[in-house]
Amino acid sequence: MIQIGKVRLVLLRVIYFLAGVSFVFLASFNSIYDQINIDALRSIIKSVLLAISLLALVGVFQPLRMLPLLFFSVFWKCILFVAFFIPSYSGGELDSDLKNILLPVLIGLLVTLSVIPWKYAISNFFTLKLNA
Repeated sequence: MIQIGKVRLVLLRVIYFLAGVSFVFLASFNSIYDQINIDALRSIIKSVLLAISLLALVGVFQPLRMLPLLFFSVFWKCILFVAFFIPSYSGGELDSDLKNILLPVLIGLLVTLSVIPWKYAISNFFTLKLNA
């Protein structure tokens, strides 16, 4: 079994805590003003963000069991870059909303990639176990 160092576990807990708190703020941003005329898509996005924030807070207490949540974070950020940032930038149509989130998303992606214990993750989540 692969051992995870105490510093890595603390860093994982910090990442989960920051993700949980930031998603709560993202979901509740301007919620006072748009409660009356909230559209279906915005309500779905807010619900998903709140669910992810709750799962991230579970990750504070169970950091290794909640690694798939960090994989989800890496995947959606990579998809955002490949499907939206790169085409918009190369087409010269990078709007101000995408520009404003480019740096925080990139920093979040790099930090998450550096904190994930990859040997543990590969052996426990990405290998085929035939007799499990």
